[in-house]
Amino acid sequence: MKLGLIHAVVAFTTFVFVYIYSRFFVEKRITTGLTYGILFGLSTGFSMGYGTYAVQPLLNEIALTWFIGTTLEGAVAGLLVGAIVKPAVDNAPNRG
Repeated sequence: MKLGLIHAVVAFTTFVFVYIYSRFFVEKRITTGLTYGILFGLSTGFSMGYGTYAVQPLLNEIALTWFIGTTLEGAVAGLLVGAIVKPAVDNAPNRG
């Protein structure tokens, strides 16, 4: 098992997940984060679980478990990012 590679992949995925939310979502609320996390989890869970199932000798139960687990992980990550990441505060003086 390549433990260092596993940690690198998790760190990279976490960075990209948070970057996409903080950079491209205008409304930064828990519900927005949850929606984003569920959609991210559904897309990665489906491709990981059933994409692997399509090309490897894998039980359907394993693919389904990966799909559900990744979707739940995405939802929790979305809740966390929605609760933690807030809009930037503009501290520039008003020159009007």
